[in-house]
Amino acid sequence: MNKKLKRLLKKEIVLVYQMGKVGSSTIEKSIEGSFHYHTLFKNPPCPPAFKIRRRGVKKFWRYLIDLLVLLLVKSRKKVKIITLIRDPRARNVSMLFQDFPFWYVEYFKRTNETARTADGSDIVKKIYREVFPHEYPAEWFDKEILRLTGIDVLNEEFDKEKGFSVYKNKNFEVMLLEMTR
Repeated sequence: MNKKLKRLLKKEIVLVYQMGKVGSSTIEKSIEGSFHYHTLFKNPPCPPAFKIRRRGVKKFWRYLIDLLVLLLVKSRKKVKIITLIRDPRARNVSMLFQDFPFWYVEYFKRTNETARTADGSDIVKKIYREVFPHEYPAEWFDKEILRLTGIDVLNEEFDKEKGFSVYKNKNFEVMLLEMTR
């Protein structure tokens, strides 16, 4: 059975649920029994990688696992969620370089250029400007947190002095942490 599914069956869970490249792996490793997800609603941090990695039979099984995870999360009596925010530009640059080969291929799929004719000195800038989804950090909270929990964290007060705030709605408790570096 999938490791994440096993953890979801435990009595108490902590879901580290946020967009990619904001510190999820570090948080997950420091909280025993937690697990992290970047999307429960087909909103991956790198859509080109998502498309390539989820093809054929693997796409079907991943869809079923994702659906089961979503149902298990929604059906719990109490769900504790930790989500993180980070400077959007720093997050985007980090995401670009983590999955650069996928963005590179996506750029050439969308343009009439070829790797042979492209100006190599500007290719990274072009990919970042023309292909990379800069709006992802601004949209992630509505597409994921609001949709799952009913909590609109972007329209709630955030305690900048503490660097975190906690929001509650029904069976969901969301801790929003700001990553400063």
